Amino acid sequence: MKGMRTWLMAVMLAGVAFQGSPDVRAQEAKRREELGKVLDRINDPDPLLRIAVLEEVLARGNATEVQLAIKSALNGSDPDLKSLAMRGYAANLRDLYLDSSVPKEVQAALEQADDKDRGAAATRSAISEWRQATGDRLHVRLEKMDAKTGRFTAYGMNRLNKPDDRTAGDGHIVGTRLRMSIGILSLRRCVIELAPSSALMLEGSATCDNMPKMLLSMPMY
Repeated sequence: MKGMRTWLMAVMLAGVAFQGSPDVRAQEAKRREELGKVLDRINDPDPLLRIAVLEEVLARGNATEVQLAIKSALNGSDPDLKSLAMRGYAANLRDLYLDSSVPKEVQAALEQADDKDRGAAATRSAISEWRQATGDRLHVRLEKMDAKTGRFTAYGMNRLNKPDDRTAGDGHIVGTRLRMSIGILSLRRCVIELAPSSALMLEGSATCDNMPKMLLSMPMY
């Protein structure tokens, strides 16, 4: 047992020594420099160069570089670059799992409403339908994404194991906004609109037939 502990300790120390070796540190420094250059070029003063750099990064497809470039672009102020970044981000999306909630003003109105208020009763019933159908988490699948035009097909996936034409709808990226129409089984058709926040959350809403607007959100990364 003592010999085994000594051997394990030697292996651990060797691993630490390897991680801190000059070769490893040199590789880390080189990679840090490469990533730094990506960010520097994405923030270049020339707007056309920024777009060319982002196109190059997206085409190269290195996941780390793509994520850094998209985050930097979306936090910037260049609308053309942000639009390209959003299309690049969406090109790698497949499934959205969007947490949903009732808007505060709707919740407050329901709490203040009289028990005999028919409008409030209808709203409560609609919210109950939404929760039964989605469990307060909307699942949307994106397919046939065209990164050049920003057009795609969206499917409501709650209660489904695979896409169903009954829940299919068209989607389009407009600037930094994702807009789509989907169906949800046992519910209604909904129009969804999402946009990235400064905290890199996709935030927006679902507006469904004869229902109050529901708020949606999910982390982008």
